[in-house]
Amino acid sequence: MSAPGQEPLPEMYRVKALEQALQIIAALEAEPELTLPELGERIGTQTPNAHKLVLHLAEAGLVEASPLTKRYRLAPGRLGELSARALAGLNPWEELRQVVPDLKKSTDMPGLIAVLSGGRAIYVEQFRGPARALGRAFPAHATALGKAILAFLPAPTREVVLAELVLDAWTPRTITDPERLRSEFAVIAERGYALEDGELDGPRRSIGAPVRDHTGEVIAAVGVGGARASIPDRRIATIAELVVAEAERVSAALGAGGLAAMPARTLEVEVLGAVEPPVPPAREGVTEPTRRPRRTPRAKRGSGAGGS
Repeated sequence: MSAPGQEPLPEMYRVKALEQALQIIAALEAEPELTLPELGERIGTQTPNAHKLVLHLAEAGLVEASPLTKRYRLAPGRLGELSARALAGLNPWEELRQVVPDLKKSTDMPGLIAVLSGGRAIYVEQFRGPARALGRAFPAHATALGKAILAFLPAPTREVVLAELVLDAWTPRTITDPERLRSEFAVIAERGYALEDGELDGPRRSIGAPVRDHTGEVIAAVGVGGARASIPDRRIATIAELVVAEAERVSAALGAGGLAAMPARTLEVEVLGAVEPPVPPAREGVTEPTRRPRRTPRAKRGSGAGGS
């Protein structure tokens, strides 16, 4: 019995009893309660043999018999404890950093990773050690990954973030009206990915999709970006499908809503700097006030390499 995407074990390494025990767990995942004869039928063995296997699983705390129906089911206590321990030891950056080469291989464009902090999308540009990520801040409303995170936030949370956003116009295509932005989020939520089409930088396009943790909450976004020639109209749907698949892969590795009762994760990114909107050209005969650089707070907590 191999995990999805893994090659089957060579015959010399197979342990039949262990495989059958794992098949029992898989059968009880698919059907909440089964009798011993039903379990034997599902795994292709006689009832007495299924009984022996179930006794071992029950002793390990993985399976239990219902006091009322006497049918067997998964034991939530022990399985929940094991899942909690697995998640506690999980480093989300291990899965997220794999996005860069994976999307490069599938789309021929390096993968991008971003988290949300203070109304800005922090695009991860480098890692130092297994858990320290560093990146620059970009305007969330003008980037694909920023919009992908915003679109899938719970509505109350999204409204709080929208109130913090400074909706600067980076190009003539940047959405600066809150109502138009809300409409854009509805479209993104419907199709499952965000498209940025010259909203941050006129000649560029990018595509982003949300990453969820074990609670089902969006904590980051992944995607790709490049010149329009790299993402022409005819390739948008194909590239978006690859980006969404990669986001779903990472989400599945992080638990993807399997343990909603556990505390949500937060991802920390050290902000190296922030890009600022272009300064409008001075009008002839008029002295424009000097634009003060906007203070960029250090990102301590985020919801997720150059911005797009």
